[in-house]
Amino acid sequence: MRVLFIVGGELSVNSSANLCHLAYIRGFCAAGHTVDVLSARDDGARIDSGMALPAEIRNHYTYPVSVYEKLSHLKNRARGAATVPGDDVPAARDDGGRSVLAAIKGRIRSIYGVYGTDAAWLSHMKKFRAKTYYDVVLSLSCPFVSHRAAEYLIKSERVDCGRWIQIWEDPWYGDIACDSHNDSCFKEERRLCAAARDIVYVSPVTLMYQQRRFPESAAKMRFVPTPAYYPPEAEDAGDPAPSDVFGYFGDYEPSVRNLAPFYEAARETNVRAFICGSSSAPFRGTERIDVLPRMPLSELHSYERKTGVLVFLCNLNGGQIPGKIFQYSAQNKPILFILDGTGEEKDAIRGYFGGFGRYVFCENETEDIKRAINEIRSGGAPRNAIDAFSPARTVERLIP
Repeated sequence: MRVLFIVGGELSVNSSANLCHLAYIRGFCAAGHTVDVLSARDDGARIDSGMALPAEIRNHYTYPVSVYEKLSHLKNRARGAATVPGDDVPAARDDGGRSVLAAIKGRIRSIYGVYGTDAAWLSHMKKFRAKTYYDVVLSLSCPFVSHRAAEYLIKSERVDCGRWIQIWEDPWYGDIACDSHNDSCFKEERRLCAAARDIVYVSPVTLMYQQRRFPESAAKMRFVPTPAYYPPEAEDAGDPAPSDVFGYFGDYEPSVRNLAPFYEAARETNVRAFICGSSSAPFRGTERIDVLPRMPLSELHSYERKTGVLVFLCNLNGGQIPGKIFQYSAQNKPILFILDGTGEEKDAIRGYFGGFGRYVFCENETEDIKRAINEIRSGGAPRNAIDAFSPARTVERLIP
């Protein structure tokens, strides 16, 4: 088949969304499909050499981002900050507890409309016209403008295709990590779902919530798990790391994920731990716990290789599942699976993942995490990789 991926962002930036995007693209390439990619070009962004498109990509079409984004990169470099999306340096707060700088930037972005500064890429992208027929078009969000771009290109007959699949790695209005809980985002998300032919969510809980939120489009919605984004050979082939070395690799913004109970449990059980990721309230490192910022993939791999147990933490609410659990499941290491969210969300998440017999579950409470840590240290935790989330299996589910 000939496949077109549409992603309204710079794919070479190290972000959890891009790791998932690249996993989908690699999966279709590995399955022998002819793949083209239409994405954004952000010359000022900080590029991670580990975030590379597969060599099998036939064509990669790019269009520039907004002037606002380019100026933002220049300012970040001038003050020595990393240009990682969503990782703004903490600034002065207004009475609502919100960063004054973020409030100003939000007002500027609002000028662009519901899609914010992504609207500039959308206007440039409208020049694109495909020279071939595509069996499948897949639009990937975030950013959500990807779906709007696909809708425009197909309706205007600038792209001719047999199938169009919207893949929502996160919902829009209901995204716990975004400032998108407003009528404009709700209405546009509803409109995009109505325009869709096939809608895929990567969490069974998100699917449940979205079918409730947009019942008129519920019949078009389905759940397909995210593919693992590292190839199997990326795992260290040497001796396994000790089972008392725990690693949490990901952001832990307190409003999204509460990592404090794990941090306390690690201190009280005296395990060796690595915490690598961005947060507005980072923990203080100790003799046994290294607290590190977000880092390029090449550096992160060195810490992952030293880690004997992978730590996965659910979001505080909303049922969105961080994509790293799908990657972790493909490695031969025990996984500490920390449940969080409402009772309904935790039951649904455990109900799905519990069926694989792969994880050590616990509540996001210090004492229960300590219990799970001791269970893992005793040597009884499952550690065999499973194939359920391989890119090949994901392609089979997406294109049955």
